[in-house]
Amino acid sequence: MITLATVAFALGACGAVASSSSPSLDSLIGRSLDAHRGFHVQSVACPAEPRRKRAVIHCSVTLSGGHKVGVRAIALGHGAFRILTSEILPDNVERAIVAALARRGVTAKAACPDHVRARIGRTFACSVTAGPGRRATAIVTILNADGDFRFDVH
Repeated sequence: MITLATVAFALGACGAVASSSSPSLDSLIGRSLDAHRGFHVQSVACPAEPRRKRAVIHCSVTLSGGHKVGVRAIALGHGAFRILTSEILPDNVERAIVAALARRGVTAKAACPDHVRARIGRTFACSVTAGPGRRATAIVTILNADGDFRFDVH
């Protein structure tokens, strides 16, 4: 087995930063997650908690089909939140794999599974295609509760 790339990312696979002038955290989370493949939000429920800076607000998201996802929203101030989901956002991981390989001169596509629970140390496989007949597997390892990850392409 030859390792094509080993990369660690401090870019959260299960998170994003979102902001809004609107006071509705529920709608902010819904819009943020709807932008990701496999996350078609049906409803969001967040408690009415103070939005002071660094406050952590635990919300529940129901996706179409009834699938439930936990969300932590960390208040950054001025209406901005860091949104972390209990599942990996597969398109974030796919973009990171493609970008890392592109830096090595490899044009590739990646496909990761939907609805992978974000647990520290968990591994999962993404398929990588770099042209006709050139297939590989990226083994992704979740590094921390923020969804940071590393991967090896074999």
